[in-house]
Amino acid sequence: MTIKTIITKVTLFVILVAALNLPGLAQTGTSVLTWDLQLPMADSKDFLGRGTLTARGVGFQIRRQMRESIWAGAYFGWHVMNGNEEGTFRKDEEDYMGHVTGKYWSYINVFPVMANVFFQTGAPRGLQVSVGLNAGGFIYEERLEVSSVAFEKSRWLWGFAPEIGIKYPVSYEVSAYLGAKYHFAFKNSKTISGDSTGLSYLSISIGVAFDHGFF
Repeated sequence: MTIKTIITKVTLFVILVAALNLPGLAQTGTSVLTWDLQLPMADSKDFLGRGTLTARGVGFQIRRQMRESIWAGAYFGWHVMNGNEEGTFRKDEEDYMGHVTGKYWSYINVFPVMANVFFQTGAPRGLQVSVGLNAGGFIYEERLEVSSVAFEKSRWLWGFAPEIGIKYPVSYEVSAYLGAKYHFAFKNSKTISGDSTGLSYLSISIGVAFDHGFF
């Protein structure tokens, strides 16, 4: 996946999201800005060599009320996970084939770019609970450092992220927000090591939500 192709996909997605802003589609909107904590799982945990919780992430959502309890919008984020391990690293690809033994550091950068739909319930000026699905893709970058050698790879992954969240107002248009997402991407190409793998991690989001009449 080239950078040009990734930029094209993201641009088309932004245009699609902008269409939600056409007059008459909804009266109310919410923007959510969060600090995200990530816990790698499955393939992602295997690549990093551990499943430690990291606190290097941010998220942003925009939602518009389409029906009484139905909201739709978009989700963007930037999540960083890292790990280290000691052992033998194997790389079997055309540009490099071989083995390196020692301590190596691995990093994953993920940029979710997704549309979403939510069911939201609760008192207008009280506690509100939302359950929904984010679906789209991830700009996925991985890096592995062994001694003075570094390997990098970027790719686009299709996937989804079911989410549950709670919102509680602290003023007329500002609310505290707490949410959780499970991010999952389908396997579509090989990692740095040459293995076919996907993406899997849980994120906890803490932040603020701003209610407004339009985006």
